[in-house]
Amino acid sequence: MILFVDDEPREMSSYVEELRFSGYEVAYESDVDSALKFFAANLDNLDLVILDIMMPPGEALKNRDTEFGLRTGIYMYREFRVQSPDLPVIILTNVSDVQVARFFHQEAKCIFLPKEDVLPYELAEQVAAVLV
Repeated sequence: MILFVDDEPREMSSYVEELRFSGYEVAYESDVDSALKFFAANLDNLDLVILDIMMPPGEALKNRDTEFGLRTGIYMYREFRVQSPDLPVIILTNVSDVQVARFFHQEAKCIFLPKEDVLPYELAEQVAAVLV
């Protein structure tokens, strides 16, 4: 199962549908709190997480310095890594900060993809490559 976390459901619906059309079971969560709960409850069934970076921090991360939501996904990523260090993660984001990209490029089992460069079928191809 794939957990897809992004706070823009309308913009991400074509990505989710392409993944489902490609045969993947996808759970879509549009906020931090529900995503963290889903992750904890379904950890044993997850094969991959697709994660945005810029999202409202929700209750779970309200006391963290997410730079007004610009770095929320970084905190979520770290939480996911604590609970499951070997779970593959694809970062799909509009964040263009070079330091953020560099951080994720250096992480094991992590792929950083700018949204502007990835069409839905290309995301499905990336997922297929990760889940081989």
